[in-house]
Amino acid sequence: TIDLTVLEVVAPAGFSGLSVTVSVTPAALTAFADASVSFTYTYVNPPAELSIKRGSIEGGTRLNATVYGFPLMNLQSNIGTLGVRFGSTPGKVIRIVRSEVDSAVVELGVPPVSSTGVVDVVVTALLSEGQKSSRTTYEYFEKPSIEAVNPVSGPKEGGFII
Repeated sequence: TIDLTVLEVVAPAGFSGLSVTVSVTPAALTAFADASVSFTYTYVNPPAELSIKRGSIEGGTRLNATVYGFPLMNLQSNIGTLGVRFGSTPGKVIRIVRSEVDSAVVELGVPPVSSTGVVDVVVTALLSEGQKSSRTTYEYFEKPSIEAVNPVSGPKEGGFII
């Protein structure tokens, strides 16, 4: 799209960290001068994916997180470089389940919190090339409780709806 002040173009696919020169050479629009600017491709991590997206404020749930933007990691020697936070509360990295070229599956322990609601989950790795993180959200709810059972008894064969 073009008007007298704005030229909108779509960048083709590139590689993270690649710097290119974007040049505009008007053919029929002689009122515009040739122009060029620098453009650098960056990589934006997709959000992390959790195997379980919500749980009780009591914590204790174990779940798997698929985190992106992490290079291939040795499965156990890098576990000490990983950390996770559920909101402002530290969680536990239990183990690296699987590691691939640009992602990893990490087993996490969900910490207890004092209130319900949605929190940001951030998994961070301190690697030789710097800190990498992958994020998503997790929802805490009150622990369900049973107030009554009706009826209070049924046939020994089971199959009775209570």
